Amino acid sequence: SVADGWVKFSPVDFSLDYGGINHFLPLSLQNRSLIDVSAPVPQLGGIRSGSIAIQGSNLTLGGTSLILSQNYGFLPGGNIEVNLSGQLVVSGTDATGITRTGIFNNSVVGDGGSVIIKSQGIDVTEGSALGTLTFGTGQGGNLSIQTQLLNINGVSPQSPLSNSALAAFTLGGGHSGNINLNVSRLNILDGGVILSGSFGSGNGGNININADRSILVSGFNPIAKISSTITPSAFRTGRAGDIRSEE
Repeated sequence: SVADGWVKFSPVDFSLDYGGINHFLPLSLQNRSLIDVSAPVPQLGGIRSGSIAIQGSNLTLGGTSLILSQNYGFLPGGNIEVNLSGQLVVSGTDATGITRTGIFNNSVVGDGGSVIIKSQGIDVTEGSALGTLTFGTGQGGNLSIQTQLLNINGVSPQSPLSNSALAAFTLGGGHSGNINLNVSRLNILDGGVILSGSFGSGNGGNININADRSILVSGFNPIAKISSTITPSAFRTGRAGDIRSEE
């Protein structure tokens, strides 16, 4: 979202150059808003899911709004990239707690793209989530975050079983992507989770955390008995990944 200046467009690779922009405006997605570049199945012409690039000052997602890519095509899916000079705030679920507000890049047939977020601060609250998932044989994409302060806090008010989360997991034969965090401070509070998991035959990814100031994991949700946690898990035949942390 550009306040003033010129955005340069390259007809060669269809990229945008924001070097001439002096000031960005805030962005907000509310009330089930949707940005979707998913690819249909190959039988319907699907080749690969598209890419999303968001540039702004602040970005707020609420009311089960989604930034979404689901790759039913046979080629690797595109990335979702969010570059902010300010804050990313993601919050809430629907009344059932099943549909979350969030940013998701999923693989169904071909390999999934990654979610790449750079901002000054990130708040993931009230059962919302950021993640990459693979449902089939394709490789899952990575979830990569660079920020000064990352807060993952609480659960959905509508459904205490839906925790606020960063997630990368597989439900099929494809391997999950990794979660890569480069932060100054990481706070996981009151039932918030970071999860890399395998619910299929594919392997779960690693959780890589580089925090140069602090990592705080504290509290639990008393209703659902969900503790705040960082966990790689495996529930079927696939292997769990590792946690690698540097401070």
